[in-house]
Amino acid sequence: ATLTNGVVGTGYTASLTVSGGSAPYTWSVASGTLPAGLSMSSSGLISGTPTQATTAFGMGQAVDDGNGVSTQLYTLAVNCPSVSITPTTLPSAYYNIPYSQQLTSSGGTGPYTYAVIAGSPPAGVTVSSSGLISGSAQVYGTANFTVRSTDANNCSATQSYALLVKGLRIGYTVYEDSNFNGLRDLGEPGVSGIT
Repeated sequence: ATLTNGVVGTGYTASLTVSGGSAPYTWSVASGTLPAGLSMSSSGLISGTPTQATTAFGMGQAVDDGNGVSTQLYTLAVNCPSVSITPTTLPSAYYNIPYSQQLTSSGGTGPYTYAVIAGSPPAGVTVSSSGLISGSAQVYGTANFTVRSTDANNCSATQSYALLVKGLRIGYTVYEDSNFNGLRDLGEPGVSGIT
């Protein structure tokens, strides 16, 4: 029998049934093992909260009141929940100006840990295990990198980022020096709050 799929970190119940013989029936796991976090009661109820993604194969055995034995093969898959990371895009950074952006995750079971698995943030900027992107960029341009978020049950999600580092030049106003030429060209906006 194929049982309803479970989801890591979510409560699960399923009942094994038998017909014929003489009630009551006493169930037990005759071979194989249930996924971590689940157990089977003597009444044939499989319940609990699975803690890891897996596919389990096994055999449940029912003994009736007259000591007649019935067995049932089962397959039970446990899948990871859909984990997501926000934000999906990052605000621009400015050269040599402190930058801070917190990543957050949802859908799984906290706490979450973060790691860069491809590419790298701009020089001077790091991603902490708690998901804080911070530092002062020491290069101009766009840095591409991918972050993985892993929850307490080892379920994960990835998110790719392109972090643009812009230049600032101080004249009569502070402005975005988009082409790094040291001049405020047409279309380069001023930036407020910079002293």
